[in-house]
Amino acid sequence: MPAKRSPYRTLFKTGLVAADLLAITTALFAAYSLRFWSPLYSSFKYVPIDYYLYAWPVVSVVFLGSSAFLGLYETRKPYRALSIFLDCLAAATLGTLLVLPLSFWVRQFTFSRWVVILNWALLVGLSFLLRRLYQDVVENLRRRGKDPLPLLVVGTGEQARRLVETLKTHPELGYVVVGALRSQNASPQETLDGYPMLGELRQLVPVIHKYSVEEVVLADEALDAMQEFLILQPCRAEGVKIQVVPALYDFALSVRGLRVIDNLFWYSLEPTVSQRWYAFMKRGVDLALSALVLTLTAPLFPLIVLIIRLESPGPALFSQRRTGTNGKPFTMYKFRSMVRNAQEMLSKIVDLERIERPAFKLQNDPRVTRFGAFLRRFSVDELPQFYNVLRGDMSLVGPRPEELWIAEKYTEKERARLQIKPGITGFQQIRCRGTDDFDDRLRHDLYYINNRSLSLDLSILLETLWVVIQGKGRH
Repeated sequence: MPAKRSPYRTLFKTGLVAADLLAITTALFAAYSLRFWSPLYSSFKYVPIDYYLYAWPVVSVVFLGSSAFLGLYETRKPYRALSIFLDCLAAATLGTLLVLPLSFWVRQFTFSRWVVILNWALLVGLSFLLRRLYQDVVENLRRRGKDPLPLLVVGTGEQARRLVETLKTHPELGYVVVGALRSQNASPQETLDGYPMLGELRQLVPVIHKYSVEEVVLADEALDAMQEFLILQPCRAEGVKIQVVPALYDFALSVRGLRVIDNLFWYSLEPTVSQRWYAFMKRGVDLALSALVLTLTAPLFPLIVLIIRLESPGPALFSQRRTGTNGKPFTMYKFRSMVRNAQEMLSKIVDLERIERPAFKLQNDPRVTRFGAFLRRFSVDELPQFYNVLRGDMSLVGPRPEELWIAEKYTEKERARLQIKPGITGFQQIRCRGTDDFDDRLRHDLYYINNRSLSLDLSILLETLWVVIQGKGRH
């Protein structure tokens, strides 16, 4: 269950959005006034303000979206004036670059270039001023105990002690350390001075629930990469952010979301701008292609339903609970390719209790109907899953969604394949299709998770299309 969040959290972020909206509105109409109503320009061409009133909602959405995309609605960073200014400069520049091509679609009038330039300059200044003032208000409220953020420390050594001492000297950040967990490498005698020891690392999830933890900080120099990875999965499943206080050698790496508070360095494992851009583009491709496929194939649905119902009694649509992002269940849809009581028959065909690995494949499955075999061969039974993609339960490309009872048998390492949205197709399906080796399938899924990109997604989609055209789907 997700941690219970402070009501001030939404209020503070809403206030920051409101401050940005005020800056955007003021900058736009001040730029219009300076260009068309001030003596600064000798040439005058009357442009009704109505056009800019019509453009205002679009301009506002674009600039607010640019700030959100750049991660500028995080109010708990240790902001300095220069970092706020650079954030405002980046958001105003990105928004301006997006507004310019949009203006070409409006034929009634041409967006004045001077209005664009003036708007950009005014927006940088106004948003910086308002954000700086707003940050002071928020920090003062947090010093008074408003919006506390429960934070759990993993570690008891020097890094953990430096962390808690630094946070004590910065109450404006609002962090409240609820206690510490010992890592697997720590001795039972190790403690974190002044803070309760809440158990060992294996008790992470119960502690998150009990203390409504919202962020976990890994501050143990003895933690290795695998231990950090095994912490990542349950935290993301619980909606908890992870921060890392790195060892000195980590600075040789390119760390994400680096923060500096006095002499303490830490970084976030939250998505970077490039990762957010990839996620945004991937979602756009998912929506466009899934809508296109459903539109083109929808006329076939009544015929498919009719043939399924004529061959085998029961519903034509098969639905089943499957594992989604971070293991959260969702309902997946397919055209039924098996007999109606296929689930009941499975226990007679396979001894589910004796399955050692969380995977099995049936060759010549007797539960598959004749028409169902045809649907599977050309992957037609998967068409309703494009609706799952539209809903956001799935993506076009990703690890296949697992049945819940099989996912329950996963080890911590195997649960790593659940950290992203499941897909209709994936790297594993085209590279080791039909294999019974679960470890081999897992390696392919993890390779995709660690190397995913739009180019890799496109390659997988094209290879999948070729497999479908050749009729090399499941048999």
